[in-house]
Amino acid sequence: MSIIRLIAISAALFAQTDSGIKGVVARNARPELVQEGFMFTEGPVGTADGGLYFSDIMGADKTYRLDSSGKITLYRSNTNGTNGLALLRDGTLIGAEGTGK
Repeated sequence: MSIIRLIAISAALFAQTDSGIKGVVARNARPELVQEGFMFTEGPVGTADGGLYFSDIMGADKTYRLDSSGKITLYRSNTNGTNGLALLRDGTLIGAEGTGK
């Protein structure tokens, strides 16, 4: 299941209760499909500006950035299966490589 679909499903479930998750999902949020075609998305991490980084670890082996306007751009390719993403306090993106040495 892609992260975009997972986010959409999660948002739909929370939207049904109209309660949201404070600081994560806005009250009455509605899911929106941004893009299809990813194989195995993983490791989403939100940014202070409303964006999101995520990895497509199977086949594509890339990390992408979804900006607050909904545009997806390639952030990094040949990621060695990077999945678990995190942002350091200074904004540096780090990730756990699954196949790197």
